[in-house]
Amino acid sequence: MFFLFFLIAVMSGLLLILFSTGVFSVERNKFRIFLQNELGHAAQSVEQEYGVLSVEGVLLAERLSKQIEITLDTFGLNPADLKNNPQCLEPLLGQTVGLLRAALEKNKSSGVFLTLNATVNPSLITAESSRAGLFLKNMEPNVINITFPTIRLLKGPISIARQEDLDLLPQWQMEFSVQPGDFFFTTINGAMESDLPLSRLYYWDPGCLMTGCYNKAMLLCAPLIASDGTIIGVCGFEVSAMLFKLQHTPASSPYTRAFTMLAPLVDNTLDTSRALYAGHFAAAPSGDDGFLSIKNPVAGIFSYVSPNGTIYSGLHHDINLYPKGSVFSGNQWALAVLIPNRDLAVKFIRQSRPIQILLLALFIFGVGAAALLSRRHVAPVVDALRKVKTGKVTHHKKTNI
Repeated sequence: MFFLFFLIAVMSGLLLILFSTGVFSVERNKFRIFLQNELGHAAQSVEQEYGVLSVEGVLLAERLSKQIEITLDTFGLNPADLKNNPQCLEPLLGQTVGLLRAALEKNKSSGVFLTLNATVNPSLITAESSRAGLFLKNMEPNVINITFPTIRLLKGPISIARQEDLDLLPQWQMEFSVQPGDFFFTTINGAMESDLPLSRLYYWDPGCLMTGCYNKAMLLCAPLIASDGTIIGVCGFEVSAMLFKLQHTPASSPYTRAFTMLAPLVDNTLDTSRALYAGHFAAAPSGDDGFLSIKNPVAGIFSYVSPNGTIYSGLHHDINLYPKGSVFSGNQWALAVLIPNRDLAVKFIRQSRPIQILLLALFIFGVGAAALLSRRHVAPVVDALRKVKTGKVTHHKKTNI
């Protein structure tokens, strides 16, 4: 029995040494380093790319506003007259195609758009939710400045498509469908309620899904403000879910189901219903009305819990998309690199399994050795004591003690 207790004490000491030296936390440390590297690179890339698009969107808005005013002047109209003169919309849009196309070819975005605060047919029932404009899509958004960019028309007059030799997308529509609270009205209302400069009025619309489109996208929206203060419309760039995936998928690693997520951050929760994902889509949260609650970190790794109880492990970083003091600077964003907690647990178990098997083998060997030693050295003592008690002790018999 003594040897067994001694063995248990030795094994306990060995386990204590293994835990204190971090043998069982090696895989967790590797995972944390992987997260830090991926998140650092992705966050720097997102802030740089979206910062460039924000600046380019403001410049595009200034150029388009000037071009539209010049075109309206040739018709003898003021910016405020645009709504009441639908006959000038098509030629006006035709004059802006060059600026839109040049901006799309210059920047790494999946699309560029111009939405005027007017409609071709104001007498229609749907006039309140219909706006004239142009939407050009780049079918190879991850490549810029190529010789022959593949550009298609998603929204706008067919006559302009023929004029500019642009093919129509299957989802083509004549005009934009808008509604309160969307990218169009949010941008215009923000500009109307503020006297800040244009560089403080742009808006990033999260997880936008336009009518007739099948893929989510983020829209950089800048208001078109004429010299007399009239808001003519909205323009900007699109970052599609596919482009985000192409740019920010985590690098190849043992964590094959890791993914990157850019989402609005509200009250310490990530809004997954309006997020963009890159990486293993099957592992990403599903559902259009979901969110991930951020829990306190353990060993430097955060937990993110969905409404259905699914847990993810990872890290996140606040992304600043707006300058201080801008109209929408209160809208917070975060970039996260996550992996399902179940996958991580399986990997940790696999990593520690050889050590567990070795410890079990040592324990079994120790128990066997203790049993043999007890039988060889302790049994004679027990036998001698038994004989003493029974009075059968003899001076001529050896006890092997």
